[in-house]
Amino acid sequence: MPKLLEVLQLPGFQEFTPVTSYDGLTEDVSNITILEYEWFSQNFEVFHPHDLILTSLFFAREDPSLIAKSFARLIERHVAAIAVKTVFFTELPPEAVALAERHHVPLFFFHDAYMEDLIITFHQLLDSQQRYLHFEEIVYHLLHENPDARAVEKAARELNPAFLPYLTAFYATLRDGKEELPRISQAFGQILAQHSHARHYFYTTFLKYQNGLMILCTSAKESAAAPEQVCHDLLAAYGIDRAQYAIGSSGVHATFSELPLAVQESLDSNQIARMEGQDFLRYDEIHIYRYLLPLCRLAPIRQQASRVFACLRDYDQRYHSSLLETLTEYIRQKGKVSATAAALYQHPNTIRYRLQKAQGLLAPYLGAKNFQEQLYMLMEIEKLQQYNRE
Repeated sequence: MPKLLEVLQLPGFQEFTPVTSYDGLTEDVSNITILEYEWFSQNFEVFHPHDLILTSLFFAREDPSLIAKSFARLIERHVAAIAVKTVFFTELPPEAVALAERHHVPLFFFHDAYMEDLIITFHQLLDSQQRYLHFEEIVYHLLHENPDARAVEKAARELNPAFLPYLTAFYATLRDGKEELPRISQAFGQILAQHSHARHYFYTTFLKYQNGLMILCTSAKESAAAPEQVCHDLLAAYGIDRAQYAIGSSGVHATFSELPLAVQESLDSNQIARMEGQDFLRYDEIHIYRYLLPLCRLAPIRQQASRVFACLRDYDQRYHSSLLETLTEYIRQKGKVSATAAALYQHPNTIRYRLQKAQGLLAPYLGAKNFQEQLYMLMEIEKLQQYNRE
């Protein structure tokens, strides 16, 4: 169900001017309904929660007191918003405006748009959202069901029959993390409202995936264009402010055989971009996380990391020690005892004692070899898990 924010991005709705404050713009809109003759029949049961009401207030042209009364009846029905076409009224009675304000129901004027055109446009948005919800499910299954080559090609052609042979995937999430879903939905609605007119992006598909925007950009050949510039141009074409987003980019892949790989690379790059505070990150720039992120998706590896750190925290709490802090600094200092001791204001022998104690404590989990290497990997995996939990 689209948000009022998204609906206001559609052609025709963009001329809506607010009469009340913008409270309620994250309200769902389930339908658009016209109020004209219902006042005479008093049949307000035809209106439902989340309806966006269009009206010229024809019934009140000789008695403006009916406006506030009709608004009260609509508010009782929990409508999403009310939009008045300025055929008979260019101003509304103060009591009607105050009533809408008090109940946080957005109130708008519009002038030129035909009500029937607005309804058609809204239902086109509903159809598009249903289609793109299906597309989101397709991407989810590509990532989680290990499809064979035929299934990958079928999925790619379903997402966009005009896809070209080479694909770069981008995944964008909001940098500040505030009200992610409503704002992503608004941006996606903005894209849908314009995409049918953007013929130069015919070979590109936009998806709302989880709490972000995914862009599947295809080309006839392996392009030499910088992916960051390509993504910037795509977002700018739809009026999306790239500065608000952290963006991860895949490498260039064969569209009809490597689509799941491209999608996963964009998701992984985005996760590291967010974690490290980067604006834009290509998959080949995430370095060791190319190996750690797939490990982090394996339940036994996550469980191993959880057991190791639970063991250390339990020991520190029981004996008022600092094993976890010492190991964390030891890894940060690349295994140098003297540097670790200096950072923690401890004698090097104290650090050596703690390391020996930790090795013995963790031997059931890590064994006797490659202690430092295993500890580094588990700390990075724990960091990834911790970031995902926040």
